[in-house]
Amino acid sequence: MPTPTTVTGVRVGDDGVLASSAAEVVLDVTFDGRRIWSFWLHRDGERRGGDAYLVRWPSALRRFLHGTTHLQLV
Repeated sequence: MPTPTTVTGVRVGDDGVLASSAAEVVLDVTFDGRRIWSFWLHRDGERRGGDAYLVRWPSALRRFLHGTTHLQLV
C-alpha cells in the first residue's frame, strides 16, 4: 500500500492553488462535491520556494470561477 503524501500550506486564490509537498502528488479539485479538475502538484506547478508550488487555474475553467462554492482538494 502506498504511503500517504503530506500536503501543507494550501491556499486557493485568483491565480490558482498554492500548496507544499516534498513528494509529487496528484490533487483532485472538487466544487460542491463534484470533481472538476485534477493536477500533479510538481509537474503542473510553478515552484515558489522550498516545497511550495503554484498551479494556475486552467484557461478553460477561469470563466466559471465567479460566485461561491464548497471547494475541496482531495
